[in-house]
Amino acid sequence: MIEALNGFTRALLILNFRVFAVLFFLLYPILKLVWGILKRPWLRDPIIQGVALTLAPLRDLRHRIPEKSSIENEADRGSPRLLPAPSPPKRDINLATVEELRGIEGVGFVRALEIVEYRERFGQYRRMEELGLIRGIGAQTLKLLSETYEAIPSS
Repeated sequence: MIEALNGFTRALLILNFRVFAVLFFLLYPILKLVWGILKRPWLRDPIIQGVALTLAPLRDLRHRIPEKSSIENEADRGSPRLLPAPSPPKRDINLATVEELRGIEGVGFVRALEIVEYRERFGQYRRMEELGLIRGIGAQTLKLLSETYEAIPSS
């Protein structure tokens, strides 16, 4: 069959065969090693976990890459290229426990207990400003609570 091909096609076929043979002999030991690792979970799982832990910070940076138009505008001003990290989602004040509320600066055990008791006595909060009706919660504490919680009345 090879005798029937013209010279160029025959040379190309032989060259392809040689390239394939070289690649096979170079890649076969690597593929054999990878296959051996994949068959053994006690060896595979730590590698996968290590790769996941290594790539986790990079996943967090994806949403901080600015759009092209904002890059051009900021390049003129010389400001940094990364956007600030987004604020965490706010939690519902109507589902908050005493322990969660104690984590807010300016809210101690007694104040957190009064917030929960007020909610149980008068029903769910419809607006965050209702917290101002509780004795000892002023504008500063209300501001700190509003940064972490929001009032989501359920129907």
